[in-house]
Amino acid sequence: MKRLHLIIAALACLAISGISCWFDHTQAEKQKQKIGSFSTDIPLGATRDFVDRECQRALAAHADWTYHPTLDPSDNSIARLDSPVTDGAGNWVVYILFDDDDAVAAVLVRTLDRKTEHPAKAPPDRLASPQHILLKEFGVAK
Repeated sequence: MKRLHLIIAALACLAISGISCWFDHTQAEKQKQKIGSFSTDIPLGATRDFVDRECQRALAAHADWTYHPTLDPSDNSIARLDSPVTDGAGNWVVYILFDDDDAVAAVLVRTLDRKTEHPAKAPPDRLASPQHILLKEFGVAK
């Protein structure tokens, strides 16, 4: 009898784990779609103020997203918008590169783990300036 209880408990744990994994995967896929959609809403050439407003609007709509207006305190030419992290999901992020005039020079969707990895199902890179000096960091060939 004790063995039967252990088997039932083990099966219940497996079922709960399976449902949890399926739910996490489904949520991660929805976040990827939303991040991809957001990335297409940022026009090339837009001002930093416009980008900041759009990112703040996205944060209001998606409370679990985070916005990093600058990734490097000494260089404000890259901003990033993240969706919540789901382990093993290859989370997507949007990198927004600015030119010297603080206008959007590129909008790139990448994985959180590797900024050189353009996800296969992500929207294509959008580049106002294919010569932008930072594009090599993101695996974009000149």
